Amino acid sequence: MKAKIIPLLLITLLMFSNLSFSQERKTTELSTGWKFSKGTNELAYQAEFDDSDWQNVSIPHDWAI
Repeated sequence: MKAKIIPLLLITLLMFSNLSFSQERKTTELSTGWKFSKGTNELAYQAEFDDSDWQNVSIPHDWAI
């Protein structure tokens, strides 16, 4: 009897633990708020970086156009 109950309890536990750790899908709109500058800049990753001279672009963007 115990041999039948233990696997059943484990399966039930796994089913409910999967539900409690599931994540809600988050959608991020990527079509606005992008800037472009041809070349590289080592400081561009910083939050306080001044990108005012960069070109505003919309996505999709191809720098060669």
